[in-house]
Amino acid sequence: MPDPTHPHSKQSDYHAYLLRVWREEGHGWRVSLQPTGSPERFGFADLHTALAFVEQHLRNSSQEMRHEQ
Repeated sequence: MPDPTHPHSKQSDYHAYLLRVWREEGHGWRVSLQPTGSPERFGFADLHTALAFVEQHLRNSSQEMRHEQ
């Protein structure tokens, strides 16, 4: 894993999120993801949707890296 504190590490090589999971009565489990170092938070109705969001974000990041090269 790249070292996010290393000065030559690219921002797109490392992603960290704060994961929150809680149960809402009548709705099951809810999930939120917050990229570390950002006030932005994303809410999801279930873990599957949250993981799909992360997968898409990583795909987009990989595509951006290819365009930069």
